Amino acid sequence: MNAMFGGEHMKQFERGEFDLCDEDLPDLGFTWPRYILSWPGIIRNLIAHRPGKAERFMADLKARNDALACLDIASATTEELTRTLMRLLQESLKDCDLLYFWWDCVAVGVLGKACRDWLGAEEQGLGFRLQTAQGGITDTEAGLDLWRLAALAHEDEETQAALLGEDLWDAIRPRLALTDCGRQLVAAWDRFMAAHGHHCHNELELFSPRWAETPEYILHLVRSYLGSIDQTNPLERQRQLIEERERLTASCRRKLRNPIKRRLFDWSLRGTWRLARDRENWKSEVVRFLAGARRLFLELGQRLQQQGILADRDDIFFLETSEIEPVVQGRADFDVRQRIAQRRAEYEWNKRQNPPAVVVGRYDPQKHFASAIDTDIKALRGIAVSPGVVTGKARVIAEPSEGRHVEPGEILVAPVTNPAWTPYFLPAAGVVMDLGGVLSHGAIIAREYGIPAVVNVGPASKIIQTGQLLRVDGDRGIVTLLEQVESDCPRSQRGGLL
Repeated sequence: MNAMFGGEHMKQFERGEFDLCDEDLPDLGFTWPRYILSWPGIIRNLIAHRPGKAERFMADLKARNDALACLDIASATTEELTRTLMRLLQESLKDCDLLYFWWDCVAVGVLGKACRDWLGAEEQGLGFRLQTAQGGITDTEAGLDLWRLAALAHEDEETQAALLGEDLWDAIRPRLALTDCGRQLVAAWDRFMAAHGHHCHNELELFSPRWAETPEYILHLVRSYLGSIDQTNPLERQRQLIEERERLTASCRRKLRNPIKRRLFDWSLRGTWRLARDRENWKSEVVRFLAGARRLFLELGQRLQQQGILADRDDIFFLETSEIEPVVQGRADFDVRQRIAQRRAEYEWNKRQNPPAVVVGRYDPQKHFASAIDTDIKALRGIAVSPGVVTGKARVIAEPSEGRHVEPGEILVAPVTNPAWTPYFLPAAGVVMDLGGVLSHGAIIAREYGIPAVVNVGPASKIIQTGQLLRVDGDRGIVTLLEQVESDCPRSQRGGLL
């Protein structure tokens, strides 16, 4: 579990820091007879969550999100809007069950055994190389589609000049509509926002504005791509990765002369790929649902602001679900603005906290002190999640809203990543993350793009400095901090498949 999802659990266990008091341990009522009698129910439940049903659930969730996106909220009354929101929050994600992933989790173990015992691989790199550039992941396509926007603008000098100016998107868009290439770019931009505009930093938080609401963020990324578009070509890189992965897969199948082993290998490879694809695409649809719900919340918040109930439409996010209807109906038994102000202050206080990686027992933020960080360390060990060895200069980014960008050949160093970070992966030569595991978003995207990556490296983003020379070993999970150099280092080559 530690390798799959990351965390410091094993390290703290090995150091003997899991000293739990009896009062911190809940009574689960476990008995062996009760457990054994539950086996038939467990087996029925696992069979009921076979992959075919997962596909149907995903299709149903996507259809519900499509309907939500097309919902005409402007013509709805405030009462109708409120009822719709309450129904959405109660019903829309009730069938979302992670147990659908269990079949494919078994496949991951089988693939690991096939690579290790049948194909002689000493490290996990072979299994990861077999998963490179599989396609079908919407978040991977988001980065490539963004690059396609830059490539389209690069084809026409006037269009590129319009984007590279200092104007905001709302001022640029009307000018683009005056030329054929500009109109093509606007149409491609709208398609990008329709497909990926629900993403953002902290995207599981309803309070966070989406890409579709913040076009300047996407414009900044397109501008950064235009600055390096002659130095790298991620689209061609993906084509090469696909060819290399297909050759490697064929080579592995030829080595497995036993037909049973070969069939198990094929099944495990499909399941492992499906696990990564579904993990990303399911989360993307959940985030898309949240973005749809956010649109309704903002409309309701706007109306309450116009009525003088709220000071700002965003205040709606600081009400509990049970409080919304009483506030809308004017029968709240509390001072609405005062309560919202208190919760905003609490929210800002929470954002400033730095909790430990693992909480043992009850956590009291008032008594917690951050652990000391050894800034003189020269090598950091983490979890290898995408194979290859690369050397390059670090680009440390704490969060996407900083407005920085990654130059081709640089190594992205981040505390954690989510789909808002995907565009930074395209030009990167390697990735280092403080947190994460084999199934974390950054690990999956790094493998899709064929970028060496090491995650769960502790406070890497606090130790490494932008411009510092790094070696990232995505086969062994080691990040080495090399001597700082003044001159530009040669552009690093990403790890290949073969």
